[in-house]
Amino acid sequence: MRFLGYSTYIFLMRFIIFLFVIQCYTLFSQNTLSVEITENKNQHFDIYRLKGEKRFLIDSVRTDNIGKFVYELPANLATGIIMIADKQKESLKFIYNQQSVSLKMKDFKLTETIEFINSEENTIWLEYLKLSTEIQRKESLIRPVLDQYPKNSRYYKISLREYNKLQIKYLNYLQSIGKKHKETYAYQLMKADMVPVIPLNLNPFEKKRVYDPTFS
Repeated sequence: MRFLGYSTYIFLMRFIIFLFVIQCYTLFSQNTLSVEITENKNQHFDIYRLKGEKRFLIDSVRTDNIGKFVYELPANLATGIIMIADKQKESLKFIYNQQSVSLKMKDFKLTETIEFINSEENTIWLEYLKLSTEIQRKESLIRPVLDQYPKNSRYYKISLREYNKLQIKYLNYLQSIGKKHKETYAYQLMKADMVPVIPLNLNPFEKKRVYDPTFS
C-alpha cells in the first residue's frame, strides 16, 4: 500500500484471487459422461469400468424425461473401456481417455445410430468395429466355400478373389489408421483386437487353431 494506490492494490488482489480460483478449478474439475438416448426416457443404466474379462460397477444413473443424463466420472478413473448397460442386458462400450465423453443415439438397442460428440478416439473405434464386424460376417460366408469346393473350380476362384479383397481392405484400413492415429488408445485397441489373416492352405482344423489357440 505504501507504493501502490488503494484502487491498484485492490485490483491486483482480485486478479490474484481470480488466478487462484482458475487454477483450483483446473486441478479439481472432473471429466463428465454426457449421454442422450432419445427413445430411452426415465430409464435406469449401470456404468462399468472394464478390465480384461472383468467389469467393475462405477455407479448407476437414470435418464431424465428427454432421455439424457450427465455423470461426473471419478477423478482417479484410468484410461480404458467404459460400458453402459441397461436392465435388459443391452450394453454399449466406448473409450475413456482422460477426457469428457459425449454421445447421442436414437435407441439404446440401435448402436448404428450412435454419434460421438468431440471424441475422435471413439469415432475411430466405432468405425473400426463396424468395418471389422462386416468383414468377419462376409468372410464367414466365404470360408465354407473355400473349404469344400475344388481349388480349380470357378466358384472357388471367385470366392478366393473376394476373400483376398476383404483381407486387403482390412489390412489397408489398419495401416491407414496407424499412419494417422498411431499414438491413440483406439489404435492400440485395434491392434489387440486385430482379426488374424488365415492362410488358405491350412485345413479347417488348423484354421480353427489360428482363431483359438486353445482349440484341440
